[in-house]
Amino acid sequence: MRERAEAYAKARSRSGATPTEIATELGVHKMTADRWVADGERADEGASPRAPKAAQQVPFLPVVVRPERREAPPLRLNVAFADGTRMQVCGIGARELVEAIEALRRGR
Repeated sequence: MRERAEAYAKARSRSGATPTEIATELGVHKMTADRWVADGERADEGASPRAPKAAQQVPFLPVVVRPERREAPPLRLNVAFADGTRMQVCGIGARELVEAIEALRRGR
């Protein structure tokens, strides 16, 4: 049935009918009729340009919208040494932690 409707739309377009007239005759939306006659000669009725073939073949992908991810608070590290010395650090890197421990050991 669709092929017959497309063939009819193309024939009507070649005879000068506008996509709006064709759409009304077939009971379809104007854009559908316009798309059907696009392979042949287009009727000039302000028809919008078609997307390239590659863009037409891109499938829709599902999109999930989630709340913004919040940054976790910096980890707190408690270090207890054998001699009873305690050190609590927060928000420093491994190198800075090693330097702090070495400074404490030198101070003994």
